[in-house]
Amino acid sequence: MSKYIKIEDIWQETDGGLDIIKAYYPNADERKPFKIRDERTASSSIKQYNGVWFVTDFGSEAKGKNAIDIVQEEEAINFHEALLYINDRFCNGKISGFHNPVQDPTSI
Repeated sequence: MSKYIKIEDIWQETDGGLDIIKAYYPNADERKPFKIRDERTASSSIKQYNGVWFVTDFGSEAKGKNAIDIVQEEEAINFHEALLYINDRFCNGKISGFHNPVQDPTSI
């Protein structure tokens, strides 16, 4: 039986996702708006809720995205792939296993 990748473990290993967000958006600053795309005026902000960081782009859809959402969008991958990607790239493989055993390639 495979071990699940717990989202809480990702938050713990990445400072609530802040390490991941800063890797994609180096200008992210909780004290002032920042740019995540080519725009005239900075329209993105970063806030922490219950220990997890969220980025909101008010110049786009204005929906807060956590680090997993950002990885999915930036890498064009699904949720399961994003968890594995984060584990490999940002957690140095410390979290092993699969989020969903049904998607475990060894069980097919």
